[in-house]
Amino acid sequence: MPMTVRGLAISHTVTFPGNVTTATLSGSIKASPDATAELAVFTIGTPSFDAGTGLTSWVVGLTGTQTGALPIDAGGSGRIELIYDFLLTLSGGTPQRIFGGLFPLSGFVTEPA
Repeated sequence: MPMTVRGLAISHTVTFPGNVTTATLSGSIKASPDATAELAVFTIGTPSFDAGTGLTSWVVGLTGTQTGALPIDAGGSGRIELIYDFLLTLSGGTPQRIFGGLFPLSGFVTEPA
């Protein structure tokens, strides 16, 4: 994921090979890889399949309110790295992690009071 500024909305397109428009995609941000609590849940747009590329794509996003509510680092610099992952559930299947990584978050749109 690209660097995100706390308090700003983000939108990103994710793709997966094949026509999986009947599958369910979900994504969330957590404090650590083994955390069970989700800090934020991505909104997931309607999937679309491009026969030319052979890819299914979704637009995923977070609102500015969601990014603004994410934790602040203990050092006070405003920069923190959280964990994100996306799960794909094929029709009748079980959720499978298809990708994830570090979610870099920096600064504030306006400094907190």
